[in-house]
Amino acid sequence: MVIINQNNNNVTNVLTLLGMGIHHSNVELNTATDFDEDIQIIIGKDYKDFINLN
Repeated sequence: MVIINQNNNNVTNVLTLLGMGIHHSNVELNTATDFDEDIQIIIGKDYKDFINLN
């Protein structure tokens, strides 16, 4: 699961390296929260348990 907090060229480059695009089913846009990072990559089936840890 990839959560994009701010879409820019760096995010596009990371998605390309992962073999994903901005409209991939495991890519989610999150503009509601102000994070320090541009992108979050969550690995594992239990990602929802850790999504609020900052």
